[in-house]
Amino acid sequence: MPAQHPSVVFIGGGPRTAGILERLAANRPRLTDGPVQIHIVEPHEPGSGRIWRFDQEPGLMMNSTAADVTMFTDSSVLCDGPPIDGPGLAAWAAGVRDGSITDVPAIPPHLQEQLRSLTDSSFATRQLQGKYLEWFFRRAVRALGSDVRVTVHRDTALSVEPRDGGNYVDRKSDDGGYSVRLAGGGTLHADVVVTALGHTDAEPDPRSAAWTDFAARHGGFHAAPSYTTDVDYSPIAPGQDVIVSGMGLAFVDLLVLLTEGRGGRFEETSDGGLRYLPSGAEPRLWAGSRRGVPFHSKISVALRGEQAGAPRFFTADTVGALLAEHAELDFRAHLWPLIAKDAGYGYYRELFTGSPERVALGWDEFAVRFAALDWYSSARHELVAAAVPDAGLHLDLERLDRPFGGQIFSGHDDVQEAVAAYIERDLELRTGPDHPETLALFMALLKVYMELGRIVPPERLNARSQEEVHGWWHGFFSFVDSGPPPRRLREMLAVHRAGLLHFLGPGLSVAADDATGEFVATSAQSPVSVRAKAFIEARLPGPAVARSANPLLRSLHGAGLGAEQHLLTSDGAHSTGRLLVTSGHRIVGRSGDTRSRLFGIGPGTSGWGAGAFARPGTNAAPFRENDALARRILTAVSIPALTVLELPMHDPRVRPLLDELAVEYDTRYGDLFGRGAAAEELNRYPAEEFEAPGGALLIIQENGESVAGGAYRRYDAETAEFKRIWTHSAHRRRGLARRVLAELERLAAERGYRSVYLTTGPRQPEAKHLYLNTGYTAQFDLAADPETIGPLAFTKDLAVLAGGPAQDRGAEPRFTGSSSVR
Repeated sequence: MPAQHPSVVFIGGGPRTAGILERLAANRPRLTDGPVQIHIVEPHEPGSGRIWRFDQEPGLMMNSTAADVTMFTDSSVLCDGPPIDGPGLAAWAAGVRDGSITDVPAIPPHLQEQLRSLTDSSFATRQLQGKYLEWFFRRAVRALGSDVRVTVHRDTALSVEPRDGGNYVDRKSDDGGYSVRLAGGGTLHADVVVTALGHTDAEPDPRSAAWTDFAARHGGFHAAPSYTTDVDYSPIAPGQDVIVSGMGLAFVDLLVLLTEGRGGRFEETSDGGLRYLPSGAEPRLWAGSRRGVPFHSKISVALRGEQAGAPRFFTADTVGALLAEHAELDFRAHLWPLIAKDAGYGYYRELFTGSPERVALGWDEFAVRFAALDWYSSARHELVAAAVPDAGLHLDLERLDRPFGGQIFSGHDDVQEAVAAYIERDLELRTGPDHPETLALFMALLKVYMELGRIVPPERLNARSQEEVHGWWHGFFSFVDSGPPPRRLREMLAVHRAGLLHFLGPGLSVAADDATGEFVATSAQSPVSVRAKAFIEARLPGPAVARSANPLLRSLHGAGLGAEQHLLTSDGAHSTGRLLVTSGHRIVGRSGDTRSRLFGIGPGTSGWGAGAFARPGTNAAPFRENDALARRILTAVSIPALTVLELPMHDPRVRPLLDELAVEYDTRYGDLFGRGAAAEELNRYPAEEFEAPGGALLIIQENGESVAGGAYRRYDAETAEFKRIWTHSAHRRRGLARRVLAELERLAAERGYRSVYLTTGPRQPEAKHLYLNTGYTAQFDLAADPETIGPLAFTKDLAVLAGGPAQDRGAEPRFTGSSSVR
């Protein structure tokens, strides 16, 4: 049955959805005052979701301190909605302890003990973080108000299907809303759908699938990339040799599961070290990766010098100047030198102002000279060499990225010593008191990482750079800034000293030997070679919509409602595997079309934002995205439904178009052609030319009022001439003209036309910009004075856009459901 109020369905109920709910509550009083019904489809506990659920190994920890975690869009966040300050994880725990926060989910005894000992610098367990997220979710729901009903469905979404309205317009629009089919057999009706699926599993790629098959044929074990805690490692026997590819955060979790998770324990030694006491159930791990080392430790040192403030070189103004100069930006050529320079500025500012005894020049002089030099210039290297006598303190970002770059190891022992020494040095730099410049570098990289999505339009990056941003840049940032707690690296060393962890070094390569049924691991930089029957790929699966193990993503891709992002690189077309979304998070379909009320957000999409929570006071990108998306959702559910009608010229619903066009033409061109010329222009062509099969006239209505329209006629056998593009004067700046173009283009293509020809007058600059911004090619000199040209002609090829983009529009409300939160 028809819904009584607008409805929104969130597919995925983890922390990202919780953050958007909080933004809906904050923005709702300003954007809509009507009732709304919200459905959340999440098989796990809402708020915590899969990653932060309670049902996982209790010893798994967060990789951020409690003081560095908040879910609140605080006053540092630059967004259109109102900021709301609230307790981060540390303050929440303190509030629960002192009784000032009472509305918390049930907390079992072992987590209550963690609460009592949690400080700002503590690394909470994921179970405890999950409780904070569940509390935040419930708080966000309550903040929505009594006229918003939130229903949680502990289920999995199988598909999203447009509710076909029965004519050509509805087949590729979402004015009729959507049906969301659930695994449990139910169906939800939605006006707006938001997919916030987080990290999803994927079917193994061909290489991983071949390794799984190899292990099965030879009685071995292979774990393809997956969320570590969801893999069954029980087939791995005590003492068994296991090759591990990857030394990032998934490897850290794996180490916990296969050591403490199997009964081992750590104990502090009298000299301040850490010793691992095996249970005897552990396997023996052989770990390597491209870099050959684990992610850098989180930092516990405090800054001593001046705060660096906001980025100075990687700024909106600098990027804006680059955008004005270049049609496309290249990450390596245009952006990375600015990012590197800001990282260096923050690093050296702390070194000069916090440890002046280590430098030979005053900060003020150094800063002025540094600012004038390119990061990769020889003059900058010479300045640093003269000002910082200790070469070990020179910031080398390439060396940081590849610590063993170019190094050749003599054998197994050489690799062990080098990697262990590297980890020990990393702990010294990041947890000892003598190197606060490492924290300054951390903060500088964090700031530019958060700024990138705000100031760089993704569509203005060349394809190679988009690939590099999602690949190398994200990986480098994670390696330097998103590593594990220091305790985990100390444990890694202790397990290594216990003989249960061996390092394979950088440039790891793994092959399968059919003759022996063993996996073989080698390093490009050492003669080390290891054979084992077990092999674990310790990393999350990369995004892969086409190979997704998530039924909804597979359905979106199969139905053409969603598509993978493809980039054209020097090596040819390349798929990133990510769900393609616009900068406004609208999902892009296979034909390039977008739907105004179907959104996708999170790590598996082509959007910039990373993470669901963030460090307080950092203008965090996820919070900016949440706010913008919440406002789009609220705008969508508050806009009345638009109806697209194909009508004859004599229909009274067309009259507003003709009357306003006459006034418009006379107002703009009366002094050129005389009053009354508009009527002559509007009657130039017979009405039948704007009717099927050769022509059409479309009117868009809202609440029964004609608000926009347009028409086309036959220009030649393959070309439609668009005429009478109009938006009601009271409804402009809403994207309605774009909607008219999209609907005319779609209908013309459907009826066999392959191109469009149109003209606009020289005194209609807004029309000229509309056509240029929607893919039309000017058939005149854009630099010339339009008054000297006369009618301005444009063309566009329709062959590539059958099913082209639909723009923003309204939709009708829908709701059914069960299991209400309230």
